[in-house]
Parts: sequence; structure tokens; C-alpha cells
Amino acid sequence: MQNKASHFHCLKCDFVCTDTNKVVAHRRQHQKLDSIMAAGFEKFTPSQPCNQEACAHSGKQTHYHCLSCQYAVLGLSQMSAHKYRHME
Repeated sequence: MQNKASHFHCLKCDFVCTDTNKVVAHRRQHQKLDSIMAAGFEKFTPSQPCNQEACAHSGKQTHYHCLSCQYAVLGLSQMSAHKYRHME
């Protein structure tokens, strides 16, 4: 019988690994995505087209769409500035 190494399964996605350092890094990725969602945005990577017709960033660079109006931003500072549009 073979000895099997300990491994870890993420409870939020299909990620599996044997390295505890990778578990910590993976957890941080989920925390970042959770904070992006809490700010009212969704993240899209270049390999993940957002399917927004007029989006200049789709398929080209990581960007974030506002869940309220689909406005696209490129970073966290732009997210903070955009949220004030919905407070008026």
C-alpha cells in the first residue's frame, strides 16, 4: 500500500494542494475576492471575458465591473471613487 501525502481541499472551489504555504496564499485570494464582492464589484481576468459589449478591457486585462451599473474599473482605488456615484 502506498503512503499518501496529506493534502488540502478548498471548501469554496476545486483547489487541491499538498503545500501549506499554497493553502495560505489561496486563502488570501478568496479573501481578496470576497472584499471585491463586498465593495460591489466582480473581477474579470484577461482569460475571462466579461461579455459587456462596450468594455474596452474584456479579454485584454484584469478589470472589475460594478454589480449595480456594470461600470468597469482597473483597481481598488477606482472602486472606492466609483462607489460615491451610487450614494448620491
